[in-house]
Amino acid sequence: MTAFLSWYVVVQLLGGISYLLLLPHSRRLPDCGYASSKTLGVFLCGFLLWVGTSLGLLRNELGGAALVVLLLAGLTLAQRAQYRNSTDGTPHLPAASMVVSTELLFLIAFGGWCVIRAFNPSANHTEQPMDLMLLTTTANSPAFPPADPWLAGYPVSYYYLGYWLMSAVGHISGQPVAVSYNVGQACWLGLLVTTCFGLGYNITSLGSIEGARRRMAITAGGLTAVLVTIASNLSLPVEWVTARLQGTALRTEGWWWWRSSRVVQDMDLAGQPIEVITEFPFFSYLLGDNHPHLLSMPFVALTITLALNLFLSRLAPRAARSAALPSVVAAACGASIALNTWDFPAAFLVVALVLTFSLPGVTGMITRLRQVTPALVLLLLATLLLNVPFLMTAQSQVQGVVPNLFHPTRLSQFAIMFGSLAPGVVLLLRLAWIAQPARLPHVGLLAVAGLTACAAWFGAIAYWVSHSTGGSAWLRRIALHVDAPLSIALDRWLTGWPVLVLIVFGLGFTLALLRVSARHARVQSAGLTFGLLLVVVGLLLVLVPEVVYAHDSFGTRMNTVFKFYYQAWLFLGIAGAVGTVLAWVNGGAARAGAVVALLAMAAGLVYAPAAAWSTSRTSSPSLNALGFLEREQPDVLAAIEWVRRSTPPAAIVVQAAGNSYDASDNIISITTARATLVGWQGHERQWRGREYEAMAAGRLEALRAIYNAQSDQDLQRTLLTWNVSYVFLGPIERTRYAVSADHEARMMRAMDLAFESGSIRIYRRRG
Repeated sequence: MTAFLSWYVVVQLLGGISYLLLLPHSRRLPDCGYASSKTLGVFLCGFLLWVGTSLGLLRNELGGAALVVLLLAGLTLAQRAQYRNSTDGTPHLPAASMVVSTELLFLIAFGGWCVIRAFNPSANHTEQPMDLMLLTTTANSPAFPPADPWLAGYPVSYYYLGYWLMSAVGHISGQPVAVSYNVGQACWLGLLVTTCFGLGYNITSLGSIEGARRRMAITAGGLTAVLVTIASNLSLPVEWVTARLQGTALRTEGWWWWRSSRVVQDMDLAGQPIEVITEFPFFSYLLGDNHPHLLSMPFVALTITLALNLFLSRLAPRAARSAALPSVVAAACGASIALNTWDFPAAFLVVALVLTFSLPGVTGMITRLRQVTPALVLLLLATLLLNVPFLMTAQSQVQGVVPNLFHPTRLSQFAIMFGSLAPGVVLLLRLAWIAQPARLPHVGLLAVAGLTACAAWFGAIAYWVSHSTGGSAWLRRIALHVDAPLSIALDRWLTGWPVLVLIVFGLGFTLALLRVSARHARVQSAGLTFGLLLVVVGLLLVLVPEVVYAHDSFGTRMNTVFKFYYQAWLFLGIAGAVGTVLAWVNGGAARAGAVVALLAMAAGLVYAPAAAWSTSRTSSPSLNALGFLEREQPDVLAAIEWVRRSTPPAAIVVQAAGNSYDASDNIISITTARATLVGWQGHERQWRGREYEAMAAGRLEALRAIYNAQSDQDLQRTLLTWNVSYVFLGPIERTRYAVSADHEARMMRAMDLAFESGSIRIYRRRG
């Protein structure tokens, strides 16, 4: 309870400061920015601490975070004083019912998820140890950039800003990292819920008839929050119906809930299945991995909110221009690179579309693009400048993009994935058509242009692989040397075309509607226009994996589908919820469509309670992610506490080279941020790509030379060469390196025994 309350108070403080800070620039939002203020406060605090630490002006600790809070409070007070002396008058304030709803939703989501995490708190499975390591090192690194505990001497090469934001709140709340891991995840869910609530509330208020705004805006906000964060795809309902029809029982043994994250399945040319990840937000929270895609989503939703605010300010006639709002928009958009680089294209695109379609009276697209290009260039430059601290040390396994020749998504699987969102999106498009119908020739032209572009792309690739040596070699490699791969590709697309055609036609239809709607957009009726803009981004996100995928170490489109579908869930979920509520308000046939959409959403809500119940594993609730060590490995826990207390932060404490997904490997570096020579090797390869082998050269041999030293002199020489201060010796090291009694005796002679508990020993280098 103490951990929850401390985080709750800190986030409320940050939210209050940021709300007042941006209020003069958020008056056109129906909620005045209140629902997203907590997310904005967390972002500003962590982001400014990151920038200040990068420049050497602040330290990554409680004092640095407190100075940032004081700076934000000072800016707020100065602005409020200036505002009172201006002629703008009293600011528009949000409705009390909206404020109460926001606070209740935040309390329920934050507190409720703390309870759920308390029954499954252990960070000891899947990639939770990796996430705990990243949170630990960002919280404990005294300066920028965070050191990599799994590759001593190098900085982290991963999207670490989300961990940085979480650790900033952890600093102020005074909670240890192991507790902040779970409380922070629950807080992030609360931030996502309230920010999505605000988006649904604002868009509906701006898109419904006057009399229905107050009545339905809160409903729309709540539905948006539920659809984005709690709803699932339709995998479980479809499995249940299939089992009933076949007269069999639904499979609920083990991790049955995992299957919903793998609803799309590709097949290689040998007929073997290829794993494709199709996570959605609730699954990610349920799994408990604090990955960048989970940590970044509240801030992508914040970027959408800020983009809506910018959209309204640009539509307003004779609106006073200020650099404050565009600056915050640029910061939020640009930060997505360090939060989760996969999110940047969508974040940039939503801002670019806002700038393009918020020019009242401008009709021609060429004219729009000409006017908006300088702003887009400036946004890109600002993004690069803001991310210099991250880009200086960033590495990647991605080597480019690969055309998707062999894996069109099957329509049935696509429908299962987005079936709970799609009816609401269709309703939004229908309402936009009724309000301001697009010309059918324009719809057809855009759809044909899109399909022609896709056909030209695939045709160019086919020509390249047929008429060049490099293309032929590339095709043989990805086609597993199967004969006539182009014929197989053609056969697959002849049956797998419906999803591509559906997406491209929907995109053309939506763009045509957006073009007409933007021409007549006004602040009071901007909701539909902005909703169409979200649909455009969502459809582009699901289109990408049909055409190309990232060339990474996985060798398939698994990760591309995962990351782009995950973002599309947010954009299409917001649009679907708003479309459903607006259709209900309009009545008639639209209300019948809303009923269908609500039934689809209800089917998507079956998963959450069933899956949450089945993952509750402990009868002793706790929020400590390392509580399992006290029960299962008390000697290891004692060693961890000794290392934290008795070794300097920069000390190298070697352990056995780690195997990915094994929570017992590298437990010291995971929990203390003391670096080892080699940690989870598979993950380091993913993060660093081709450069990893050179960076890790000699380290595996050095570890073997330490644990299997042939003489005291060899051991001392290796320790000095690699600047190793401590050697951890436990059951894993003894087994993996076949450490004999003679080897241990040699360590005892050449080093000092600094710690011993049970089978765990830690030796200190002399001198």
